Amino acid sequence: PNAIGGILNDTTIPLLNVKVVCGAANNQLADARKHADDLRARDILYCPDYVNNRMGIVNCADESFGRVLPQADGAASDDQVRADPLLARHFDHSDENAIFAVMNRVKALSSERSVSTDAVATELADEAARVPHPIWPGLANKIIQSLFDNKWHERATQ
Repeated sequence: PNAIGGILNDTTIPLLNVKVVCGAANNQLADARKHADDLRARDILYCPDYVNNRMGIVNCADESFGRVLPQADGAASDDQVRADPLLARHFDHSDENAIFAVMNRVKALSSERSVSTDAVATELADEAARVPHPIWPGLANKIIQSLFDNKWHERATQ
């Protein structure tokens, strides 16, 4: 699914004749828990958008600097406007945090625990969110502190 959230629901899931659902639309499942379980019960691999499309936001943020497009082997091509190894690694199958590796980990844990891929991916995303950013550790706390220091919370309620 692309561009339409909630498209996987009680009406559409029974109509699917696929082995994998993997799209870029946000919130593809109308009811995340129920419909992820419905797909799993039908033996349809669901790849949550925030796993397979996580580079979308990075691409948007970096468009002013050029683009990094992966080659078939996952590496950034030399003729790209900018071949940033920190971005290209997300397409490198050997990197433990590459999209391919993360989805394989999600599939394995889903099978091992007998839960949906959506549940596992959410758990992994929550764990990753607790890890300090490698470039700007503590930035979120600094932003929040700055808002309080500038009394934003007082102005926002006026």
